[in-house]
Amino acid sequence: KDHRTVRITLSGFENSRNKVETFVQVLQGISFYNVHSLDPRTHLFAYKNLTYFSNNEQGWNLCDLIKEYVRQGLFDSPDWKVLENKEYSLADTYPRYLVLPALMTKDEIRVAAGFRSKARLPVVTYLHGPTGAVLTRSAQPMVGLGQKNCA
Repeated sequence: KDHRTVRITLSGFENSRNKVETFVQVLQGISFYNVHSLDPRTHLFAYKNLTYFSNNEQGWNLCDLIKEYVRQGLFDSPDWKVLENKEYSLADTYPRYLVLPALMTKDEIRVAAGFRSKARLPVVTYLHGPTGAVLTRSAQPMVGLGQKNCA
């Protein structure tokens, strides 16, 4: 993630493919979950995820957003409101409930969504209670005619 590149030069292995393969196996054994498996897909980084769900579970049902917003204290703050994204009509790639600035009207929200790809307007995903700082998510603003945007 920090763009470092590691280069390993193996001298003396030019005529010994077996030594190189052994070195690679040892390196993979240190780096990856199950390199000794016969399934080559398990040799990939982070292939083995230990979280399993039944086929009947829906992803949106794994988390109760209202409970999460209460836990974060978003309902205690007059600065934020929860908007129901009914039938996902405002932003179909967003969850059912969105946290937005309390002062925004529904018309302002729709206009703001119109300037973002797939209506992914900025919404609160996390509130840090002690400082009131928030993390938001959104899509990049779309550029309009004449290379102008909504800002």
